[in-house]
Amino acid sequence: MTTQVPPGPEHAVPPHDYPQFVTGHAQYPPAHEHHPQHGSVPPAGAYPAVSYPQEGATGYPVPVPYPQPGTQPPPSAYPTAPPWAATPPAPAPAAGPGVPPEQPLPQYGGLLVQYPEAMQHASRAQAPAVWPVAAFTLLFGLLGAFSAQRRAGQARRTRNSSAPYWITFGVSAVAAYVVWFVLGAVVIQPAVTEFLENQSREALERNVVSDSRLKEARIDVTAARCRAVTDRTAEGMRDYLCRLTLADGNTATLTLTADASGQWSSGQGR
Repeated sequence: MTTQVPPGPEHAVPPHDYPQFVTGHAQYPPAHEHHPQHGSVPPAGAYPAVSYPQEGATGYPVPVPYPQPGTQPPPSAYPTAPPWAATPPAPAPAAGPGVPPEQPLPQYGGLLVQYPEAMQHASRAQAPAVWPVAAFTLLFGLLGAFSAQRRAGQARRTRNSSAPYWITFGVSAVAAYVVWFVLGAVVIQPAVTEFLENQSREALERNVVSDSRLKEARIDVTAARCRAVTDRTAEGMRDYLCRLTLADGNTATLTLTADASGQWSSGQGR
């Protein structure tokens, strides 16, 4: 049976002198292990040196020492300027007497274009097309100004010039006037004149068939075919030669003068 010794001052264990405190092995690392190959103690704050048993062996790489605190250069400040910002050139040193001034270095990395100043407005949006203004003006005349105004406003909003649209409108308006004038004089006016003359001739033929003066002369006309023999005068009169078909099957001719409404006068029959 084990006997327990109660704690107390009378049962305290006397202190013992440990050999490691005497020989200096109580500290870590031991004093005799600090750099045994150099025989010196590293300064405070430094990492302990590392030794490798493989050092010197064939094919063994040379160990890289740890960087010591305080030996690394401070990190450079993070640049705040954008990479495309131009760095101001350093002032050139003053040239002494007899020393030629330094020539500026050639610039590299520019745009490979023949005229670099033409690229100043390359970022702006494309301007609206000009040809619709010309088309509207040729078809509708002065109404093309509305198309020119609308497209000029769009060009100003995209930092483009509005002059081409108004120039196109002016040139197209002059061209439209010339085109419509020639077209009217050569095509439209003759067509209208011919249509009106045909209406006058048909009205004249109806009036000749139904005229009471021929009936009073015992001339029964069943049909009439008239053709103009002269141009219409300033008073609106024109001479016609009419071929009449009678009720008995015979034919006759009648020369008369009629106005634009088909009213005729002073005829002579044969």
